Amino acid sequence: MKSINTRELQKHTREVRERVVAGESLRWVMGEDTVAYITPAQETKEPKPWPDLMARLKSIYGDRPRPMDNMGSDIVSEGRGERY
Repeated sequence: MKSINTRELQKHTREVRERVVAGESLRWVMGEDTVAYITPAQETKEPKPWPDLMARLKSIYGDRPRPMDNMGSDIVSEGRGERY
C-alpha cells in the first residue's frame, strides 16, 4: 500500500481522489504515524424489507384483542382520570 503525507494530499487532492476511485488504497501518514487509510467505498447491499408486524399479530391473535390494544400508558391515563 502506498503512503501519502498531508502536503501531498493537500496539493494533489484531485489526483488522490482519482487513484482511489480507480481502486487504489492509500495510507495517509504524518511522520511515522498512520493517520488514516483511504480506500474505495464498498457497494452497499439493499436493506431487507421490514416484516409486516400487523399481519403477524393478526395471524397469532386473530380478531381477539391484542396486547398492544391495552398499552400501559392507556391504563395509567385511565387511572388518573381527566386532568385539565
